[in-house]
Amino acid sequence: MRVNGDSPLFEPSLINAALHRCSGHGLVTNLIERRFPYGVAIEIVDTVHYLNLADTAQPEELEHVTRHLYRQADTSTVLSVTQQEDHSHLHVAVDTLEDYERVHALFYNAASPLAPYWELYGLSEPVLRWNGNFDPL
Repeated sequence: MRVNGDSPLFEPSLINAALHRCSGHGLVTNLIERRFPYGVAIEIVDTVHYLNLADTAQPEELEHVTRHLYRQADTSTVLSVTQQEDHSHLHVAVDTLEDYERVHALFYNAASPLAPYWELYGLSEPVLRWNGNFDPL
């Protein structure tokens, strides 16, 4: 499982839902068809799958440890996770001071410091879609 340090709104419930479905897939991800906010990523990679493709990474792909997997993704090895609503216009990654201030402000009136992004934005809980099939979180 890959968790990025610049993504403080990492959502365990999304990862848990993906973990329940990851068996038999080389990669489970919500980054193929982005409908989650930038900074809310799900990436679960099977070790054998990763090792089989490790030597295929191009020099420009080395900064991001999974980029080469997406270039070689196919429907037989990848489980793509999307959601019914499109929240891809939201940016919750923290790469700059401006990003930090924006994300910090989301928590100003939050009921809990552990609130998921959809509560912070007043959105509905995601209805997940697995390779095109809808399923509640």
